[in-house]
Amino acid sequence: MNLYRRIKRLLLIEKEFTVALGEYGILDINLQSDDYVKIIDTTLLNGYRHEAKDKYDPAFLNNTDQIKAEIGTSFGISFYFLVNNSHREVDIEVTLRILHPEMTNPLTRMSATSQTDTFIYTTPYYQYMHVTFEHEYELVKGQWTFQVWKNSELVIEKIFEII
Repeated sequence: MNLYRRIKRLLLIEKEFTVALGEYGILDINLQSDDYVKIIDTTLLNGYRHEAKDKYDPAFLNNTDQIKAEIGTSFGISFYFLVNNSHREVDIEVTLRILHPEMTNPLTRMSATSQTDTFIYTTPYYQYMHVTFEHEYELVKGQWTFQVWKNSELVIEKIFEII
């Protein structure tokens, strides 16, 4: 998309938007597959993040908010926005936040109780927000809260209990 069209879409006055939580729970995600690429991100506790190479639609295996703390388990939510009740594509800025009990990476000694990412989301497609337990130090039991923010407004919140 050329820069002019992108700026025009970003400047769209959003008078009204609808946001909805889709599915939630355990996801069928294999981060080692060719569908994902590992990107170095030193702001994150583990030092990297995974991104899907293309648009993807992971399957929810079990709609639950009770998640077992086990290596390889992926869980999260899906959500979508509509702007002005239109199904046309509109770019909007959203912030995703995950609040969790404190965890510490034993290699870096970095600790965190949250993860935050702000990005441009294209409506009206589903977006997925998820965590995959990859390291022992991530297996912290307790409440994990997934939040979606639009501007400074909390528009979606889903709480999981890690057991």
